[in-house]
Amino acid sequence: MIRGARALWEIWTYIRTPLAIIYALFCALAIFMLSGLEYEWMIDDPYAGDDKLTLCTIPLSPDEAFDVKLPFCLVLVLVLLIPGSVRLVMKRRVGLSFAFGVVLLAFLVWRFWGRVAFCDYDGGYSYLFQ
Repeated sequence: MIRGARALWEIWTYIRTPLAIIYALFCALAIFMLSGLEYEWMIDDPYAGDDKLTLCTIPLSPDEAFDVKLPFCLVLVLVLLIPGSVRLVMKRRVGLSFAFGVVLLAFLVWRFWGRVAFCDYDGGYSYLFQ
């Protein structure tokens, strides 16, 4: 039984780094896809003429589901951040999962809030800041 557990541990030590990298890439892709807006393609549209739209002036779809997308993405990031934080406290070393978690958390904040933080709130994004 001990030999089987040792073999499993050796396998785990070889696959945990690539697994963390693949999971972090999946999280980044999920954040990027879920934080996009329906009419984001209209930004800098060459056919718009003089009315160039920006991220602050594009129309919002009434069914934007940020109340579901944001917690889902946050849970994905916390899966990396919590074990990394435990390792940081117990071993006093910054692990790969903690570093990926911090970078993904910064990316999440930028994609959901940072891009529209300085918009005029009379526009469509006023629901984010109520």
